[in-house]
Amino acid sequence: MSSCSAEADGVAVPPATCPSNATQLPCRPAGSSCLTRKLGSPFARKTKGVTKLIGHTRHMTVAAPRSPATRIPRRPLRRAWLPVVAGVALVALTGCGHGTDNASATTSSASSSPTPVDHTTRETAAATTSSGSADCTTDLSAPEIRRAVATLPPYDAGGGVTWAWNDNPPALRGTYNRCSTLSVVVVTIQRATASSPEQALLFHRGDYVGTATPKAQAFTTVDSRAGTDDTVVLTYKTPGSCNACPDGTYTTVSFHWNGSGVDTQGRPPIN
Repeated sequence: MSSCSAEADGVAVPPATCPSNATQLPCRPAGSSCLTRKLGSPFARKTKGVTKLIGHTRHMTVAAPRSPATRIPRRPLRRAWLPVVAGVALVALTGCGHGTDNASATTSSASSSPTPVDHTTRETAAATTSSGSADCTTDLSAPEIRRAVATLPPYDAGGGVTWAWNDNPPALRGTYNRCSTLSVVVVTIQRATASSPEQALLFHRGDYVGTATPKAQAFTTVDSRAGTDDTVVLTYKTPGSCNACPDGTYTTVSFHWNGSGVDTQGRPPIN
């Protein structure tokens, strides 16, 4: 007999009347009913190769289903480390950030505090450099050249025809330099051709000192490679059978500043 109450064929019976041969499952708490189920007519059932005989009427005590046990949640240990790691990383980044800010502040401070410069010295040096670069370069547009050209008498072409000299800088050739001991400028007449007369003007430290030859010469070339600071070299061409023919004669003449005047080395051709 079962110690808990039961039902036979769906009818609740007292504990004393529970069949003794009923298959009893673990009882429910005190005061609950036992349940019996009628299995029906006898029949044979095979289970895994074994024949099991079930009687005409068999009662089996079935306990009411248990309530599911409460599962203890597993603590996410790995996740628990995440806040700790994140906190450590945040502290490290914060430290680095302060270091960068300090470095930036130091750099900004250094950049914003340049070494003082003596403005007087800088302006003086700039003026010297500017003046030197302006004076010590070839300048065919210098006013000294125009004044020198203005002193030349017009070229006498004969028959009462004269030509004025051209002081237009694009028409000039030479090495005029205010810093040179001796420099030269070759001028020609206005509306000149390839064979028109030319005159070489000599300058000492930018001041006009006279012409290279008493008379104008045609086909005058300045040899700047052979010249020096105190020497000017000119090449004169004497035409042969024609002005452009290769059988002409070339004469090289040097003009050297001796400290007080110009010495001529060589003899220019005589027209």
